[in-house]
Amino acid sequence: MTDQQQRNGFDHGGADRRQQARRHSDSGHTMRELDTALKVCPMPLLLVDPTGRILMANAPLEALFDYAPGTLSGAPVECLVPEELRSRHPGLRTAYLRRPAKQVIGRRRDLNGVSRTGRTIPLELGLDPVQINGVTHVLVAALDISERKAMEVEREQKNRELEALNTELSSFANSASHDLKAPLSSITGLLSICIEDLDGADAGEVRHNLHRALEISRRSAAKVENVLAIARAGRQFIPAEAFPIGAEIAAIWRDLTSAMTAPPELTLDLHHGDPVRTERPTFNMIMDNLLSNAIRYADAVKTRHRIRIASMRKGGTLWISVADNGLGIAKEHLPRVFNMFERLDDRSGDGMGLSLVRKQIERLGGRISAESREGAGTEFTFSLPLAQETS
Repeated sequence: MTDQQQRNGFDHGGADRRQQARRHSDSGHTMRELDTALKVCPMPLLLVDPTGRILMANAPLEALFDYAPGTLSGAPVECLVPEELRSRHPGLRTAYLRRPAKQVIGRRRDLNGVSRTGRTIPLELGLDPVQINGVTHVLVAALDISERKAMEVEREQKNRELEALNTELSSFANSASHDLKAPLSSITGLLSICIEDLDGADAGEVRHNLHRALEISRRSAAKVENVLAIARAGRQFIPAEAFPIGAEIAAIWRDLTSAMTAPPELTLDLHHGDPVRTERPTFNMIMDNLLSNAIRYADAVKTRHRIRIASMRKGGTLWISVADNGLGIAKEHLPRVFNMFERLDDRSGDGMGLSLVRKQIERLGGRISAESREGAGTEFTFSLPLAQETS
């Protein structure tokens, strides 16, 4: 080739070398610009080549993933991916590089990274293809959304608590309404008798019935307060107190049966040793529901409806059973008796009573079970850890 040809640019080899030098220069400029941008950017960033090797990682990203400065350069990007996903990640990266585009991932599905110490980091990732020397690399922006996830979990928890509270308030309102029907009927009956006795000038009988009506009214008012106290349980402390079980059961039984012309036969077989120390309102709610159920499911074909309450103490735990000779529960229905809103037949209430009984027993650290045979009766047995006397 002549000097003139060389001057006219016909030296193809020289042209290629110059173009290659320009590409290297452009690549060098791009890398320097990226390096500068990464250093000054407060967001965690890293640059990954097509093979998945980390070329650059800025200080915020190294801090986010618990790596010392400079130690991520040259490492595979899979070191930041949870172990269970590492085998799949190269395939995902290859698929992205076939059709590279700006995109954000992690908004519609959970996406996690893993730190050097094994800490899981909820992330949103921004992916941006970058051309360096004609080769597609990926610039990754990592946004730590741990605080947002924690707020979402807290919000979901509060929503569940509100839903449970609404359910409890509704069920307790129904329970209070149900529990007050019998004593109000008794009060109405006693007052009617008083009116009749006034006409007969039987002052002694009037006075006696008025005292009975007053006693039932006071117990009913106390029952409403107890229901409200239990409704607040878990949000407000209910102190344990020592009391005799027999007296509480007797008062509950009077309220439930005072308006009945032929109440069931109640037998007490108590061997626990009074007094016991636990939440009195909660204990009364439990017994009230179990006795109400036992009364409700009387078997009309039997000559006498019998209910038996037995108790014993094992160490610091009180065990009580409530058994009846009523209709019983079919075998296929028995596993569902403690389910919320379950109504086994037309005699069932709102389907909340036994569910609330179990919830309150478990809240106090006890448990409850049911055994039944259709046509023979049902027995509920529950335990309650007793509170210790405080000095």
